[in-house]
Amino acid sequence: MNITGQIQNIAEEDIVQIWLDTYDDMFSDFDPRPYSKRMWSDDFITQIKKVIKDRSKKVAVLRILIPGKENREDVEKILVERLSEFFKYRKKEVLQIRKESFFKGFYYITAGVAIMFLTEYLSFSYENKFSWHFLLRIFEPLGWFLIWTGLDIIIVSRKEFHDITFFSKLADSKIEFAIY
Repeated sequence: MNITGQIQNIAEEDIVQIWLDTYDDMFSDFDPRPYSKRMWSDDFITQIKKVIKDRSKKVAVLRILIPGKENREDVEKILVERLSEFFKYRKKEVLQIRKESFFKGFYYITAGVAIMFLTEYLSFSYENKFSWHFLLRIFEPLGWFLIWTGLDIIIVSRKEFHDITFFSKLADSKIEFAIY
């Protein structure tokens, strides 16, 4: 589909263009299924990430350039719909994973702090009992372990921030094909 002159009110810096040789460049080489079911290529997604990495705002249009001899509007219609759904789904999925990681980390930290308070309380309550002191020495490292594990989970989940940013920039963009 040739889009020359269709989008006049969108600034050129809001348009991202990716140049492909064939539609197959968008998909995994190991997936023989039809275009309507094939897995997206990691290389294709990575290239889009590289292109929009330094952009601070959302992408208005993701334009995929394809040679004129490869142009098939029926295939493009399917691919536009699938790619748009993919970006929206992945944005939602990454946000959910981030949220779950934060709450899991918070839960670990809370459990660790509770165990630390409990061990301190018991150490003062049962000062002269060897068996209690022995158990408390075992539970005290557990409290620290839970606190540090919770912090680690929260910090590691921040790595998802790049994916959240990437998919947020593309989730609402218009995807179109053009001939080069």
